[in-house]
Amino acid sequence: MKRILKKTGRIAVVAATLLIMLLACSTGVKAEITHPINIVEGGEDHYSVSPYDLSGDYKIKLVIKNNCNKNQKLNISITTKRTNVIVESGSKLAAFASSNASTGLSDTKTSYVIFGPNESAEMLLEFKSYYDGGTSWEINAAATVPLSDNGGKSFERPQPIPLAGPVEGVLGNASKQPELYSRYFSVYTPNRRFLKIDLQSESNSKQIALFLTKNNDPKFRLSLIKDIHGAKKSHTILLDPGTYIIKLAYFFSPVEDFTTYKMNLSGRDYIPARGVSLTSSPSNLNFDSSIVKQAKTVTFTATTIPANSDDKLDSISSSCLTSGDIRGRNSATFTITVCGDRSGYYKSDYDLVSVKASNGVVSKALNIFIKPKKPETDGYSVYYNKVLWNCNQYGVQSKSGWSAKNPVKVYMKSGKKWKLKTTRKDGGKFTIKKLKPNKKYQFKFVQLAKNASGQWIEGDPAYVKIKTPRKTKLPIQSISVGKAYLKHNYRWEKWGSSWRWRKYTYTKFSVTVRLNKKLPGLKYINMSGAKIKGKGNKFTVYETVYGNRIGKTFKLIMTPCYSKDDTGGYGPTIKRTIRIR
Repeated sequence: MKRILKKTGRIAVVAATLLIMLLACSTGVKAEITHPINIVEGGEDHYSVSPYDLSGDYKIKLVIKNNCNKNQKLNISITTKRTNVIVESGSKLAAFASSNASTGLSDTKTSYVIFGPNESAEMLLEFKSYYDGGTSWEINAAATVPLSDNGGKSFERPQPIPLAGPVEGVLGNASKQPELYSRYFSVYTPNRRFLKIDLQSESNSKQIALFLTKNNDPKFRLSLIKDIHGAKKSHTILLDPGTYIIKLAYFFSPVEDFTTYKMNLSGRDYIPARGVSLTSSPSNLNFDSSIVKQAKTVTFTATTIPANSDDKLDSISSSCLTSGDIRGRNSATFTITVCGDRSGYYKSDYDLVSVKASNGVVSKALNIFIKPKKPETDGYSVYYNKVLWNCNQYGVQSKSGWSAKNPVKVYMKSGKKWKLKTTRKDGGKFTIKKLKPNKKYQFKFVQLAKNASGQWIEGDPAYVKIKTPRKTKLPIQSISVGKAYLKHNYRWEKWGSSWRWRKYTYTKFSVTVRLNKKLPGLKYINMSGAKIKGKGNKFTVYETVYGNRIGKTFKLIMTPCYSKDDTGGYGPTIKRTIRIR
């Protein structure tokens, strides 16, 4: 090996190194020679390899070391001819790798590397047997650098850093070789987290590119942060659990070979909403039938759990008329107008009100419920031993309209307690039997409807008081039948396939019933469906029957009635058979 350039401040090549190489050449044995290059502050080293010193395929391992306690920028220039330069992946000297052993052409690679105190790196030179010279290197310590060269050298090998704390370093100019001078850091968060990155370069003119992406995006196509700026700038982003890669690169100054930077990570874990609290004023959301005439306004308050969660209130679920905006808040109030009128806003007998947060959690639903109205209780008939309810009970306004099938419970008072007698689900007629004559009774009707939870809720009760009449039969003294006569009329009707006049015949007669005494409280006698008030003890009914009934029998049904209205108050019924004359 022949030295052709002057060396200033160099570390001499060990004599044993040259001797071993020369011996290897003379014997024809392939050898690998380690050539250390120790650079002190401001030092330099220049070498050229002569073909007279090599025979066959020989290897020289260059070990370059920063032999001082400061960070140094080393300018390196390597020219090769019929020589391969092998550098391990991720090494600081990766930019000098080449495959030039078989081309016969000269190749020069020039760049710089920042070495930390006592840091070293190596490269291997492989010479071909027909090497004819032309391989050389030049190394000099150009300057000291105030910060270390932190960060991984590739996406696949980032430097792990904590989620909070400072990172300082130096970035080489990556304008021509971004794969060499870009630096990579990895952060891992087990929870959702707000990450704040404060990045500062030396000045506005020295701009740094900042990228943040998931660790499965080496091309940074889905970057969460992608920005280029100088001086100081902050970025805050919400991260899902996982590992992320931060990439820093210095691109822009053609004069400055490197820039220093300061980066600080901070933030906090995301506070999720575990639920939503929902309250109402008034707290009792069961309304009676008065809601039909006057609408009610209910105020609701929704709050995320916890109250400082990063998830916010999002939406209200209700079929009622709502007023108030809750979106994007941790706590908010809104109102609901409840109206039972057909023309009002509320057309349901119940409604579930709930609030959902932005992460999907939902509050417990509050149940607005309009109690059923009082059932209709008119249209009953009272007998001395029973009461017959003739009316159909109707329901409350529901989502399907007015229902006639809401069940109605019927209670009868027994002493101080109410005893359930029957539950009507079809709204039809029913009878309560085994009542005692001449006695007062009290009944209670309660209509039921289901709330949103499927529970049956009782509405406002309706009360009915009755008194059964005496069990006294009509004291009949006599029954007389007046002279009957026939009456005819004609109707123009279709008979078969033709129209014709058709004759109809009716038999009309009167029946007079005399009582042998006056019954106390008697209002009238129901005689074959006709209400006959009578005069004194005499009661006359005029009957009309179809056809010619003269000479035939007729069944007369008589029931004393002790009430003026249709509720009756009927005593025992008497039946008599009479002959029409």
